[in-house]
Amino acid sequence: MNYDPRSAMINSEMGVFIESKGLGEALAQLIERDVQTANSWRVELDGDGELHWVNDTEVVTTQPARNWWQRVQDVFFKAVPKEYY
Repeated sequence: MNYDPRSAMINSEMGVFIESKGLGEALAQLIERDVQTANSWRVELDGDGELHWVNDTEVVTTQPARNWWQRVQDVFFKAVPKEYY
C-alpha cells in the first residue's frame, strides 16, 4: 500500500497478474519495446548531482514532457508541498 499523499494523483506503482500465457507473452513484448531507449528516457545522475534524461538520440537536463499541460503539472508539483496533493 502506498501512503504517500501524492500517489492519489501521480501513482506510478501498478501491477497486473495475467493467467493467459499467450496474452502475457504479447504484453511482455509490448513492454520490452516501449522501454527501449528509442521509446523512453533513462534518468542519470552526473558527478555534480545533476539529473540528465537520456535516450538513444539525445541527453537533456530538464524533465521531458509530452505537452504543455504536463509542463504545467511539473511546475505545480515542484512548487506545492507534497502534503497538499
